Amino acid sequence: MAFVYSDVLAGPIVRRIEPRLVSVWLALRKPAKVKLRIWEGLEFGGTTATPVGEVEVDSLPLGAGLHLALPVLESFTPPGRLKNDTIYSYDLVVREPNEASGKGMLALGLLDKQSSGGVTLHEPLGYEKDRLPGFLLPASDINRARLLQASCRIPHSQIEDAMALMDDAFTAEEQGTGRKAYQFPDLRPQQLFLTGDQIYADEVSPLFLELINKVGVELLSGDPNVVLERLPFEHEGQVHDVPLTCALFPPGRRQRITFQRAGMTSSAGGSHLMGFSEFAAMYLLCWSSVLWPADFFQTRLADRWQRASGYLAEWKALMAELNAKDDLSDKQKDLIREKIACHGAWQLLPEEWRAIDHFLEPDDKAQEWGSEDTAGIPVDLHPDTTAGVSGNIPHAGALPAEVKRELARSLSPSWFTGVREMGFGIREEDDLQSDQVLTHLRGLQLFLAGLPKVRRLLANVATYMMFDDHEVTDDWNLFQEWVEKVQGNLLGLSIVRNGMLAYGLFQGWGNDPLYFAGRQPGGTEVNESPGTEMLEDAPRLFFDDDQQPKPGPDTAAVVHLHKLFNLRTKDPTPPEERVRWHYRVGGNGYEVLSLDIRTFRGFKGPREAPQLMTPAAIADQIPADPIFSNGAPPPGQGVTFVISGMPVLGFPPVVNFVQPLVNLTDDIKPPPEPPFTAAKADYAVGIYAHEPEPWAFQEDAWEALLARFANYGRVVFFSGENHYSYAMQLDYWRYLPDGSPRDATRFLQFTSSASKNFPGKGTAFIFRSGFSGRLADLMGQPQERMGWITAGQPDPPLMAPPDKSFNRLVQRRLQNSPAVIPLTALPPGTTRRYNAEWAWRGDLVREARPDSERFKGVSNVPQFVEPAPGGKFGAPSAIASAQRQFWQSIRGPSRVITFPSSFGLITIDTVAPDPVVHYQVHFVLRETFDTKAKAYTHYTIPLNASVADAPEMPPLAQGVSG
Repeated sequence: MAFVYSDVLAGPIVRRIEPRLVSVWLALRKPAKVKLRIWEGLEFGGTTATPVGEVEVDSLPLGAGLHLALPVLESFTPPGRLKNDTIYSYDLVVREPNEASGKGMLALGLLDKQSSGGVTLHEPLGYEKDRLPGFLLPASDINRARLLQASCRIPHSQIEDAMALMDDAFTAEEQGTGRKAYQFPDLRPQQLFLTGDQIYADEVSPLFLELINKVGVELLSGDPNVVLERLPFEHEGQVHDVPLTCALFPPGRRQRITFQRAGMTSSAGGSHLMGFSEFAAMYLLCWSSVLWPADFFQTRLADRWQRASGYLAEWKALMAELNAKDDLSDKQKDLIREKIACHGAWQLLPEEWRAIDHFLEPDDKAQEWGSEDTAGIPVDLHPDTTAGVSGNIPHAGALPAEVKRELARSLSPSWFTGVREMGFGIREEDDLQSDQVLTHLRGLQLFLAGLPKVRRLLANVATYMMFDDHEVTDDWNLFQEWVEKVQGNLLGLSIVRNGMLAYGLFQGWGNDPLYFAGRQPGGTEVNESPGTEMLEDAPRLFFDDDQQPKPGPDTAAVVHLHKLFNLRTKDPTPPEERVRWHYRVGGNGYEVLSLDIRTFRGFKGPREAPQLMTPAAIADQIPADPIFSNGAPPPGQGVTFVISGMPVLGFPPVVNFVQPLVNLTDDIKPPPEPPFTAAKADYAVGIYAHEPEPWAFQEDAWEALLARFANYGRVVFFSGENHYSYAMQLDYWRYLPDGSPRDATRFLQFTSSASKNFPGKGTAFIFRSGFSGRLADLMGQPQERMGWITAGQPDPPLMAPPDKSFNRLVQRRLQNSPAVIPLTALPPGTTRRYNAEWAWRGDLVREARPDSERFKGVSNVPQFVEPAPGGKFGAPSAIASAQRQFWQSIRGPSRVITFPSSFGLITIDTVAPDPVVHYQVHFVLRETFDTKAKAYTHYTIPLNASVADAPEMPPLAQGVSG
């Protein structure tokens, strides 16, 4: 049967684009031959013009309902390469393997608007009806480069999706001319860099996970009633294969099993993705609306109303009984309130998620619930979580009863999950304060509404991606202790492997398709490599030799993938035999290096902050000198962009003060108090709660990274992770043996985060109140360091003056090699024994434009009122000044740090006497009621560092020659 619109599950996504290579990624419901065709200029679907190139490939089968394709085109009509500064249109024609002809995007309905019930489900991919989507090569001149950046996108967050807002960069009209960006190469962005957390595998809304799981089941088997994927569950020395269903691994109840069984420590893991099918389904649901049911929100809202009503009635009755007692201590009342909140909370969970509770014994329930005195209020018995639920669980018949019991014990209790994952903010006066489920559903509605634009965006710009933690789990390879624990059990191994494989197929493959094809550019000879082996193993997980779906995953394929992903603590895989995730992309006058800071980490102790890259990884991933694939720019004129999920130049107040304090607080928190200590303990993850992994926490690795880039002259880091955006600069100098500066490199940090993530109210207040800017001004002053290699030297490099001594920080640092010393901490009169080898100075970058320019067109910004004649500051001026101050501190974005969902646009100006880079952070200023993102924060930063600005070394000590 021929393909239809709903058979294209996600995509097309434009991936790697080079003068002699074009690749486009596509996800399909059925096996297919996929043909990529390209034309010069803007074209419409069904065009009869001769394409400049075409290629056809077979789709990669991953499940009966999931087939991926990545056609790579390398042959073009004369002159044999694509042109710069030229828009190219493309079409994808899909046909079943036994069909003679197929359908292009026009026939599939991808070039027209799709709506249902007044809701837009799909935007025309070419920005106009029937027009084909397109792409650009990097601009021929770096001064015309337009680069986009985004990261950190969590579906249920209650904020607009900046990925959808980014699509407006293509429909925007040039002021004064009315030219639309997508039609003109000088206005259209050429590259998009997604710098981490494209999905959140560990922080999923329970109702969204229910959809993800059911979509995943059908992806693998093609039938919603046939479950193929199994997860390993160890019990009394035996491994049992448990089908991955919502009944056996219920949404909202996975915190305990991922924490205690898998060894993971995410404090938001109640609905952690576990199976490959779930990871795959989430990618598809995050990139396209095709697999979202039309009634997803209506049915869940109606169900929530019924469940909330029943729960609230019981809660109010018990609270009334509690409030009537006046002979209880405050501690007794607090304990009883907790028990009341949990007693009927099992009602908030769908019946399917509670069915496994039938296998719990009375002792299991009593031990979990506890026996704390409730002063006669009837919440001392374990609630009947199986009321109205059958114990006949589909797909579980082959599991022994004792295994089902142990599995039930390994899940968070239904009643605790009802409060923790699907509960309410409740005030004592019997009133609902907030509804977590409704909050998540509103966030998901915003997310779904933006998906048509997200899909169109990804279809029209070369898109490059790199994982951070949430593609697998929040604490991925955080500590050596974590690696040993997770890789030491089959369930933890399975989750990590599934996340890494999904990343490889949905993201990594398109970053460097020739690596995964085992070919050199333009070559035909295929050489087996870890990349090609991954693509060979993936179909074997759930297909037999006759290409028929089978229960899995296949053991042999799993073992080999563990080797390819280095998931073997006892027998680590040599680096050359691992799948390579880092990659390089060429521009004109610039180059992009994407670093793998997750799978090549160094550990100095079980719970010590990690080196994000080992010295060997730094040498392997970063060339000693800059490489410009599309021709070298004039000496000293190129720019190297570097993708590092974690910012290399961290926000100083956070890295120097907030993060260490939070980590210390997390680590010394006392164990949870009754009631429900066992359930609470599953969420009490200690120092893992706020990962202590800034680059600077392992100073030797961080300094080694900067030293490796010292030959580059101009380096711009792209990062995400933090859920706020900022810019920072750091100048780095190396010294000659005579002590004079040798050269200077400027490092810039652009952090674009988050695309869609909103913190709790307390954090949001801090960010929006202006406190963050004040903290940055207080603790973000320029930092200056000087470095010595002390290995092999008989004495420390510095001497304190006779009448003073170094403080403890300096004394400790002088014992290290390298010894990196803050110059401001040295007392006057300090001298040196031998010369330093490098120094650096870093500072936050601040938005410098006047508010009249920043908020131009914003009507509700309070205006300054000129003083009365004679210079007197009268009441109107005072009131206006106070109003302006209030607006700026509460609503106006900081000049240092930006919180709302945002994306970055990077442009470069090397024509100016002093070359600069512009970093524009686009977001919606909520008080304007605007639906378009604007660059309310715009950093303009010189690209060049000066040798003349290098700090002077302390003078030589008497009798020392240098």
